[in-house]
Amino acid sequence: MLNDRRENVRHVVNRAAKLQESPPMRECTIRDISSTGVKLVVPGGLASDQFTLFDGEAVEHRCLVIWRLGELVGARFAK
Repeated sequence: MLNDRRENVRHVVNRAAKLQESPPMRECTIRDISSTGVKLVVPGGLASDQFTLFDGEAVEHRCLVIWRLGELVGARFAK
């Protein structure tokens, strides 16, 4: 059995969101989220190591990429 070393529990949400890697806004899907990070599906992948995630109308997160696996991206929220 694999040990989950996360400090914070992630919640599966599977909801649409948007991200901004450079001026154009892009669609993505939030697979799971915690108070410190997020796992996304980004069609076409992600080139940058930093981006802004827009999760609903009022929530904005500055994110730092931790890992990539094709269209899947794991990121932590910048402080």
